[in-house]
Amino acid sequence: MKKIFLIAAVLCLVLAGCATNPDKAKVFDPSVPEEESCFLIVPNFVNVRMFDTTQVSWHDSILGITPLQTMVRIPAGSHILMLDYTDMSEKVYPNLMLEYDFKAGSKYQIISIPGGTVQIAEQ
Repeated sequence: MKKIFLIAAVLCLVLAGCATNPDKAKVFDPSVPEEESCFLIVPNFVNVRMFDTTQVSWHDSILGITPLQTMVRIPAGSHILMLDYTDMSEKVYPNLMLEYDFKAGSKYQIISIPGGTVQIAEQ
């Protein structure tokens, strides 16, 4: 039993480390140079479904485990995200829309706000 717990703990640490490392970030549009991009950290309680007019699926699971967060490199500029948010009581708030002007070279995170909504915060 201790061995299974140890393996699970190590796997969680590896997943968390990979999710916050810009070198391991998913890339939304490889044709956009990194200097014209920024990073967005998406926690696992947020499911971004649309980035502007493109359907996306940014969370991957490994052995059925979804990392606590996923980092995505996105183009700088004004963008609209359509997402679903699940709060601590597992109530789902679907079809939330966020519009934000992302600056090149910056790092952002989607954070939860009491009352069933989320916002984007610069780190």
